[in-house]
Amino acid sequence: MLFRSDVRPDDIVGHHVARFTVPESSERLLRLLTEVFTHGVERTLETEAHLPNGSVNYFSLRMGPLWSAGRVVAVMAFAESIRPLKASEQALVRERIVLRRLIEIQEKERQLVSYDIHDGLAQYIAGAIMHFEAHIHSYGGREPWEAVEGMRRSEEHTSELQSRQYLV
Repeated sequence: MLFRSDVRPDDIVGHHVARFTVPESSERLLRLLTEVFTHGVERTLETEAHLPNGSVNYFSLRMGPLWSAGRVVAVMAFAESIRPLKASEQALVRERIVLRRLIEIQEKERQLVSYDIHDGLAQYIAGAIMHFEAHIHSYGGREPWEAVEGMRRSEEHTSELQSRQYLV
């Protein structure tokens, strides 16, 4: 066994492995150990472990039976730190949350643009049509200046409609 310089062998050797796992994992660990002993099968577990210095690390724990005289007499366990993997996993979860929020914001912006196009452009089109219709009706028997004024208003609405279309 190899130990880090800040961990004494007495802190590890002779202690049950469940002592070092978080309470949420201890029950599952004990159940898997029982399966290895009773059925002679390999089992794996990802767990958080409290190290003797108080820090927390993530481990992948692989357990396998050791046989003698046709029965399991011990369990060999191999633990590998998966802290970098867990850090990447947590970063990915944070990125997904940010991405989901960006998609929500983009959808809200799309809806605002859609409403603006629908309400704004529709109003200008309706206004232009009304001015054209008013021009047609006013031309019949009315003064020419009214017809010119109607055309001018229609032209303004059409110009506004064109400029809004380019903004979208």
